[in-house]
Amino acid sequence: MSILPRACHNDWFAAARDISDSGAIIATCGMDVISHAYLYSLEGDVVWLAGMSMANAVNEAATVVAGTIGETGRTSPAAWRNGALQQLPGLGVHSFGAAMDLNEHGDIVGYVSGHALLWRRDGRVMDLNQHIPSGTGWSLLFAAGINDAGQIAGFGRLKGVERAFLLTPE
Repeated sequence: MSILPRACHNDWFAAARDISDSGAIIATCGMDVISHAYLYSLEGDVVWLAGMSMANAVNEAATVVAGTIGETGRTSPAAWRNGALQQLPGLGVHSFGAAMDLNEHGDIVGYVSGHALLWRRDGRVMDLNQHIPSGTGWSLLFAAGINDAGQIAGFGRLKGVERAFLLTPE
């Protein structure tokens, strides 16, 4: 067993959130509502992911997805790529959300203001509700995971009842 190097103040909590196949680990540490995200490598390097408050997932390219706290105090979806923080497009000025997972192709899933979203590696943003047949009674609220085949798992409401979904968008 290994203990990750201390990146937080002594009185802050620390929680590892995800690990890539090559051993890159993301962790969040903080106190109350203040938190910071860090990326750990197997070589012992610790990188503070400036601007990120809650790291959620990391892939082999060391891209990290998260929620960030903005000027409005709301969380926003973001990705950390090549040493830089990138805010992901939302659904307007008053939207809130987070990026929850990504695959090895760089596709990212999460939610914004009660809509499950997919941010494609080519820059397209997809509201997953636009990719289900109309009249089904579904409202997709939260995309939690995506695999390398593009399948997305999350939850939504089916005729008013919260249910899990599996979706493969085209």
